[in-house]
Amino acid sequence: MNYEEFIKKHKEQWHFFLSELFVKCPEDAGYIVELMRAIHHIVEFRKLLLKFSPKENGDEDAEGYQVAQNDSTIVFLFNLSAAQLREVLKLFYLFTKTKSYLNWVPTLATSDKKEIEYINKFISDFEKKDGFLFNVLKPLRDSVFHYDPKSAKVWVEKIANEEKNEKPPSYSIDVKDMLFGPALEYDNFLFSNYIFFGSDGLNSLGKHEKLILETQDKLLKVICLFVEYLINEAKIPKRQFGWLNEYFYGYNPKS
Repeated sequence: MNYEEFIKKHKEQWHFFLSELFVKCPEDAGYIVELMRAIHHIVEFRKLLLKFSPKENGDEDAEGYQVAQNDSTIVFLFNLSAAQLREVLKLFYLFTKTKSYLNWVPTLATSDKKEIEYINKFISDFEKKDGFLFNVLKPLRDSVFHYDPKSAKVWVEKIANEEKNEKPPSYSIDVKDMLFGPALEYDNFLFSNYIFFGSDGLNSLGKHEKLILETQDKLLKVICLFVEYLINEAKIPKRQFGWLNEYFYGYNPKS
């Protein structure tokens, strides 16, 4: 990035002190920072998924092996991003109880309120112990962020029993590269069970993947809308490069 590009980017951004940004809602600062961090994590997951998405490959063994490696990484990243989505929705639910949220919602356009209603529907279903958040994202999150030997043992016993049939699948371990076939396959099982096939098998093929991505998109939009509202409420201006020089001796907000 050259100097001209840097200055252009600087002008597109807002620059401020935290005491400016949270001047009207200091009590909600923790929720807001965590929501920003949650959105950042969603964006980073998206970048990683894009990076590891398989491209067009030939039939060379080495290339095929690399695609297989990427596939296992994609499953792992998607499991993580789906589990993290549950945590973001939980955080958003807590945020809906804050003064900042209650002051913000009435200012929204009707179309933007519908985005929030979409998210709140997930939360409402969860409180009833039903719906996508409770039946899919919660158990997936529990499996991804907590290691459960009992559940893994049930999976092993099921597979071992199926191996009595014709042409059973086999597994490989490469200790040098720390690639453990059973672990990768168990990750794939969790992914298929909760996301790829879902509870309806082939009838819900890819349905949950699409729902996760759509919900992430709506969360990205909603939280960005709130941050813009926060910036406008705080009356933070677009500042020129070098603005910090004015505050060499500290920032003292005007009374």
